[in-house]
Amino acid sequence: MKKWKLLSVSILSMFIVAAPLTDVEAKEPMKEVKELVENYYYPNVSKENLQSSKTIKQLMSKLDPYSVFMSTSEVTDFFNQIGMKFAGIGVSMVEDPKGLKITEVLPKSPALKAGLLKGQIITEVNNRILAGAPFEEASNLIKGKVNTAVTLKVYDPKTKKTLTKKIIRKEIYLPNVEVKQLAGQVGYIRLNSFASNSAADLIAHMKKLPNAKRWIVDVRGNGGGEVEAAEKVIGIFSKAQLAYIMKYAHDPLNYVQIAKKQSTQINSKVALLVDGHSASASEMLAGALKEQNAATLYGQKTYGKGVQQVLFQLKKNAGFIKLTVGEFYAPTSTGKMVKINKIGVKPHVVTKKGDEVKVSHQALMRQSMAKEDRLPKISVSAKKQQMILSPSKQFTWTQLKSAKLYLLQVGGVSRKITVKQLPSKKLQITAPTGLKAGSSYYLNVKPTKGKAAFAYVSVGK
Repeated sequence: MKKWKLLSVSILSMFIVAAPLTDVEAKEPMKEVKELVENYYYPNVSKENLQSSKTIKQLMSKLDPYSVFMSTSEVTDFFNQIGMKFAGIGVSMVEDPKGLKITEVLPKSPALKAGLLKGQIITEVNNRILAGAPFEEASNLIKGKVNTAVTLKVYDPKTKKTLTKKIIRKEIYLPNVEVKQLAGQVGYIRLNSFASNSAADLIAHMKKLPNAKRWIVDVRGNGGGEVEAAEKVIGIFSKAQLAYIMKYAHDPLNYVQIAKKQSTQINSKVALLVDGHSASASEMLAGALKEQNAATLYGQKTYGKGVQQVLFQLKKNAGFIKLTVGEFYAPTSTGKMVKINKIGVKPHVVTKKGDEVKVSHQALMRQSMAKEDRLPKISVSAKKQQMILSPSKQFTWTQLKSAKLYLLQVGGVSRKITVKQLPSKKLQITAPTGLKAGSSYYLNVKPTKGKAAFAYVSVGK
């Protein structure tokens, strides 16, 4: 990758900061800024636009939306966002026709203290109606300075009531990596941002799940981060030898970046979850894994931001320019380049929003049971919470009564069960913790001798 003069860091991020220029207008280093734009901006800028611009603000308005002037404090805020630290109320959200739907309320957060709940919809922020507003714009309204107040109107679909909540913003630290063990020896990893320590953090969390043999990696809603972080994260996947191919302004050559291999590698089956908010560095990861057959992608098409920015510090502490300097492409094993910018990365398996974990988890479990026999489907009533397993052509009663049984929830964890041998030479299986209507499972039967088998279990009312 190219080395940049005055470079602070190479960036792949969807965080956009629109900087006020009032304090800088009087001492604008226009000559320096014009030189940077002329020499580095991708995909080049016309001389007419350069010459006609009298201020930095005018010049930036003629470039792409990711190229902006930033003050020192805004640069600090920018990297805090990449590092998952910001002033807010402590909720995760997704778009909703009425505004922003709360998907998670963080522990010990101002939102939890105010009584906000998962599933509620924020419809107004400080009297600003959110319906129809872009996600980034709407979510940024909730953020602000520490110890300042924000007034929300919150609609509760369960009670059909709209509540008014005045909440004091606090400094929020979000975990960059989250992991949990799912049923069937599947490990789930969520990566929220591409920060400088993301690869090391991801590996450390993977080691907390020593029993995981297959992985779900989730970058839904991940707006990107640092280029080098993406190179290192891609380097965790053994089948991905290349990270990306880059094109720069005024340069006829294409630069191929090799993935930065890490000490710990994922060599097993991988499902990568993406959505319309997976952008920039997330798309670099998605493109690299997809085109090199290192993962199966599930979800919805990604955002389509396939350009790289560099942060240039101006002389005399006049501020910073975040400038688009190149476009990255997904590398293929045959040497071809696959365009991402303004197109996005389409997943192998397109799912409904919210079904990504269930669909990918089910596929990974089925792969692990590919050599096992398939038993007839079992239907269970949520009221009775019981299922009956009878001897079959796969199992004699002797094999069945001594077999080990496992109930694996699709999109969830292994469930505890009790097994009772009935006089009729059948097994009565009960889940003490209860099975919810609409959920699904796999009943895995492993005899002490002979071939294992599985049955799909659906739970009705």
